[in-house]
Amino acid sequence: MRDVLLDEFITQAAQRPFEWGKFDCALFVSDWCVKCAGFDPALNYRGKYKTEIGAKRQLLKKDKSMSNACDDHMLRVGVNFAQKGDICAALLDGSMTMGIIASRGGIWFKTENSGVDLLHIKPSIVWRVL
Repeated sequence: MRDVLLDEFITQAAQRPFEWGKFDCALFVSDWCVKCAGFDPALNYRGKYKTEIGAKRQLLKKDKSMSNACDDHMLRVGVNFAQKGDICAALLDGSMTMGIIASRGGIWFKTENSGVDLLHIKPSIVWRVL
């Protein structure tokens, strides 16, 4: 069931344009948490920024990092125990970016340049979405 839900979510997310404060990498994974588990790790941030700098300022004011915001809502698991549908932080183009674990070692990312990218890189941190 969760696999089907994730496939539908990724298909819909690929149609939405990237927009800071409305549908960026953090809100991409937060929307997934809302859809599959009913909680929103970005509730305190939605609509409160319009740029990457604004996003960082909001995080510094409240949780200091997206990792801290995720820690408040989810359990970290070892990167070797990541399952499809878990969320993660990974180093992408020199900065930590939030993504959703796909199958076969891939991670789905919402980037400014495209719909949704499936990349095969190792996550730095993984959280279980229950």
